[in-house]
Amino acid sequence: MIAMFKDTVVLLSSFLKVLLPVYTLAVSLSGNLSTGIVFYEYFMIVVLFLNWIFLNVFLPLLQYYFLLELISHFSQKQNISKLCEGLYFLLAKGIQVIFFLLFGFHLLETMIAPSFDGAKNSILNKMIGLIPGAGSIVQSVAGTAIGSSLVIKNAVGAAGILFLLIFLLLPLVKLFIYIFLYFLLSVVLEPIADERFILCINAAVKCGTLMIKVLCMSSVLFIVVIALTSLTTNYTG
Repeated sequence: MIAMFKDTVVLLSSFLKVLLPVYTLAVSLSGNLSTGIVFYEYFMIVVLFLNWIFLNVFLPLLQYYFLLELISHFSQKQNISKLCEGLYFLLAKGIQVIFFLLFGFHLLETMIAPSFDGAKNSILNKMIGLIPGAGSIVQSVAGTAIGSSLVIKNAVGAAGILFLLIFLLLPLVKLFIYIFLYFLLSVVLEPIADERFILCINAAVKCGTLMIKVLCMSSVLFIVVIALTSLTTNYTG
């Protein structure tokens, strides 16, 4: 499960690095240059940051937690059970804290950058309208071009979200199957096996559940960021 999680994070990071320039270009061409630049910088930082956190912090701590659970259940005295509980709490809640912090930063950005682009486009539109004779024609052509670019931008965003869901579907299903098999094994062995062995299997189930939670929250974060950016850049002034 850990190897699958690691491969999924690496491939997801590579996929987002390909999607990011395409979507940023679509946002910029729709008359939201400032938003496109801010989105590119923010999304690239988030992708690199999460990739580093998951591979260099989350996975080692998860493996360390599982090892401590094994040691705790097979030792004569339960002298590290509180350490196991604290580490699991840190992993579970730390994921949620990171998610809300990253989402909060993007929410603040979407309150500022699109407003700046809207004001800029509105001033530009009024200046074009002051051109004698050709002002209305230029406005009409510019409006058509921007409207077409908005459609393209939203289509790219929707396609990115769809491909992201399809990309994560297979590893999530595999992780669910692994967890179910671990759970089924604990159910079958509980009447005949040592209780400590069952607790170790349950620790593996908890680790798999955390990996699924990380992948789900990461996908939700990326989907919400793309959707929120598309929504706030639909108005061009």
